Amino acid sequence: MSNQSKKITAKKIKEAYREAVTDFTTPSGIPVKEVYTPNDISQIDFDKDIGLPGQYPFTRGHHPQMYRGKLWNIRQIIGLSTPKRQNERLKFVLSHGANAVDCEMDTPTWYGIEPDQPYAEGQFGVCGVALHNLRDVETMTEDLPMDELSMCWNYPLPTLSQAYMPVEMN
Repeated sequence: MSNQSKKITAKKIKEAYREAVTDFTTPSGIPVKEVYTPNDISQIDFDKDIGLPGQYPFTRGHHPQMYRGKLWNIRQIIGLSTPKRQNERLKFVLSHGANAVDCEMDTPTWYGIEPDQPYAEGQFGVCGVALHNLRDVETMTEDLPMDELSMCWNYPLPTLSQAYMPVEMN
């Protein structure tokens, strides 16, 4: 394509679409060109910088077929009082098509506070599930397809460690 025909094409595009935005930069301050051509990527090493889908550096996704062969996650955010009620709710949303969940913890769980401590008063199970030992984690995940489920547990490491400490039996 000659320079003259490129200018005519660019002029027609500008006239047809009259862009209102005048600053074409990313939030990081990188200028965005009007049109990109193969010359813009001639310095790119495909294997190092782009890669195939499902392969390093994962710029094209972490699954080889991505969403052509795997549906988008239908993610639900769930946090419901006791581990037993959380388990029931998880089973309910999974039976209605969810395949990924974010489990929200209550405030005492989030901060690693035992439910019988004064700091937990009025906060236990209010907004999220209360998990304080391994038995609670086992109850919440009982009969769930953990090998197929994408589950994100939104709580900090100290609480995770605490959940795996032995429970004293009286």
